[in-house]
Amino acid sequence: MLALVLNARSVGNVETTVKFTTRAIQCLAFFVASYLSSVAAAELPTWDAAEIERIVDAAMADGLDASGVPGASIALVHNGKVLLAKGYGTADLDAGTPATADTPFRIASLSKLFTATAILRLDQRGALDLHDDIDRYLDFPLLRDFPEAITIHRLLTHTAGFETTDIGDAARSVEDVMPLATLIQSCMVRQSHAPGEIYAYSNHGYALLGLLIEKATGQSFDSAMDSLVLQPLGMSRSSFTQPLPDSIRQDISRSYADSHFALQRDYSQIGPADALVSTANDMAKFILMQLHGHPSIEPGVVEKMQAQQYAPYPTRYGMAYAWHENTFRGHRVLEHSGGQLGFASYVAIIPDAGFGFFIAQNLREGSLRSVPLDAILDLVLDRVIPDLPPAVEPPRDIDAIRDQYTGYYVSADYPRHSFERLLFELAFMGRDVMVNAPPPCTLEEPCRPDALAINSSKDRYYETRTEEFQHPTAWWATAAFDRNPQSGAVTGLYLDRRAYEKRPPWRLPALQRLVMLLMLPIVVFGAIVWPWLARRNDRGPRGEIISMRVMQVCAAIGLLALIALGLLLRIYAADDIQMDYGIRFEALLLMLASDCLKVAAVVAAVVVPIALARRYWRPVYRIFAVILGGQLLYSAWLLHISNVSLVAYLGSVPACAA
Repeated sequence: MLALVLNARSVGNVETTVKFTTRAIQCLAFFVASYLSSVAAAELPTWDAAEIERIVDAAMADGLDASGVPGASIALVHNGKVLLAKGYGTADLDAGTPATADTPFRIASLSKLFTATAILRLDQRGALDLHDDIDRYLDFPLLRDFPEAITIHRLLTHTAGFETTDIGDAARSVEDVMPLATLIQSCMVRQSHAPGEIYAYSNHGYALLGLLIEKATGQSFDSAMDSLVLQPLGMSRSSFTQPLPDSIRQDISRSYADSHFALQRDYSQIGPADALVSTANDMAKFILMQLHGHPSIEPGVVEKMQAQQYAPYPTRYGMAYAWHENTFRGHRVLEHSGGQLGFASYVAIIPDAGFGFFIAQNLREGSLRSVPLDAILDLVLDRVIPDLPPAVEPPRDIDAIRDQYTGYYVSADYPRHSFERLLFELAFMGRDVMVNAPPPCTLEEPCRPDALAINSSKDRYYETRTEEFQHPTAWWATAAFDRNPQSGAVTGLYLDRRAYEKRPPWRLPALQRLVMLLMLPIVVFGAIVWPWLARRNDRGPRGEIISMRVMQVCAAIGLLALIALGLLLRIYAADDIQMDYGIRFEALLLMLASDCLKVAAVVAAVVVPIALARRYWRPVYRIFAVILGGQLLYSAWLLHISNVSLVAYLGSVPACAA
């Protein structure tokens, strides 16, 4: 079901990320099952707006209550008509304001579709060239990590190689919002891959596109978007402007946490990627333009925007311009999801069916936005569009090489240049995938010899082409593997279009966490117990006493650094919203503790060999000294590769992260 595509997309974003809980998944399964049974007998040979409204009303009535979402707004479009545009639930719990089709919602990353539309209009006019290096349009040099050109085409398809980040993409007041030129000059993220190499979702890449729009039009970004997209389509209740116009601001839906606690909305530093506010009625107009064109939009814009522009391997799943490609029952789907503090949104179009769907909700968590989509697609659309199952090659037995695929894979766009890398190394952030051998086949659950288990022992994927695998019931769920051309070893994985790198055994998050956890008793013993025992039992020469004191200090620094690390993880993993506004001051102190640990590790690496050579301490203390020194070195190495360093931070801090 296409709803599962939504679940896969909504983890984040960097768009990064919405996390679906067990409760949400259970809600989804419940509603899909209940509405399959309740309207399975309904005969809908053609679209019937009244019947569709009945289905959606029924789904939403229970869905709002069970998911905890206060309010939502929906638009459905088919064959040039708006079948349904309607609000459900409450936009403001305190005031009791109902959500309607004209209630503005923050639609977050759906903003990218509008930015892409503006870029393509400028391209059709000759004001921009999609395949030019962006340096042609900038009056300052852009920091690059690779020599390959960063083109508009690559920015539109998220293939410019920028790594993901959550640091500094929001502001607490409109006065703190930087001009796009300042943002790009001082806050542009680094590249983790060469342009064109992988898909790596990038909010900052779309912020850069917004700056190009300003350069090409001579207008501010929000004014340019009004004249290029919103006004021509008649989207009078939509705006990128910060702060919002009064006519929109006074009616906008409040945003809520799980407890229905109203959240204080912030401002976006990356407006072209996520600042748009819109309504169901306005989004229906955008969908109609995407499906059927519009007199105000240049010929060719829609066709170019929807054509596949990038695919990581030879399947039909890839990227158009801003749109993500998927399928429903073998038919091509273009979709995008959005998630922001207190809001979630989703839009999908099926061009060959003339069908479009939009939903926005004022709670970021929860499966509500997938419920009506399931009801519509499973119970209505399949009566209009027949299944088109993909061609499948004859299965081969992969038992002999299955071990080459199995392992742990990490999202390839993880940040390599900020301390966020530590959160990825320990799997507190990011998308990690486990590939296993599936459980043995049984009479009750037969399977083929070309199966792999991906992310779940029960989630079997079968080989459809050499080294490309697909879920048997979800046509969109596709996996493909990369190999090193020299060694032949499997080095990477694509799930859908997203790229993953295979982690070597020493980088497994479980191992990293275990080693860091074992550090606690070691440094506690080294800082407190070991010196006390040594003073009671040993009365050695002065060098022995000094070396013991030095190791005690190193262990004490390790203990303090471990506590600091725990606080760092608590701040930025348990409450990742904190990073949206930049680096908190206490995090800088924790980075300083990390630097002290590195110094302690180097000192221990010098002292321990000297102590062993001179046979200081008793044998059991020597063994412990080796363990302590090794633990300090390992921890220092992990923190070093993860950029947890005040020295490194101050040497490269962007203005937006301070």
